[in-house]
Amino acid sequence: MAETRIAGMGALLKALQEMPAELGKKAVWSALGGAGVEVKKAAMARAPVLAQSTWNRKPGTVRDAIRVSRSRINKGQQGFYEMIVRVKPLNKAKKKQAKAMGGLSGANNPDDPFYWWYLEFGTSKMPARPFLRPGFENTKTQQLSGMQRRMKRSIAMYAEKVKREVNNAT
Repeated sequence: MAETRIAGMGALLKALQEMPAELGKKAVWSALGGAGVEVKKAAMARAPVLAQSTWNRKPGTVRDAIRVSRSRINKGQQGFYEMIVRVKPLNKAKKKQAKAMGGLSGANNPDDPFYWWYLEFGTSKMPARPFLRPGFENTKTQQLSGMQRRMKRSIAMYAEKVKREVNNAT
């Protein structure tokens, strides 16, 4: 698991603390989502793609399964937020559907990106061809600037909303 600590965002964090809790939470999730999208784009660009289809693999299966999602464990409680960039496996319903239609299952299903782990970390017979980790490492500055941009936008939108409410009240 990779973790990044952000320094130098004191003013933004202070503005977030002055917002209502729910709005601050939305601003943080939006900012993290922007950072996750940067990592996803970089990982997709680096993901190995087969040159030609085989009976049990399709070109781009791993690349097309890269997703950005929120952590379901914490959900922003106690100021802890987590965005996940991962290769999403086939869900049970899709596996079942493929099997019911007489299709291949398990490692023989060309739509199942289960082998992403072997690509990312290698095996005893195959060298690693990482794409997720470099996608994270190589986009740190873009992630940070994207987060700052989205947080500033959220704060500005909130300030505009308060301004409209004050003007309507008078």
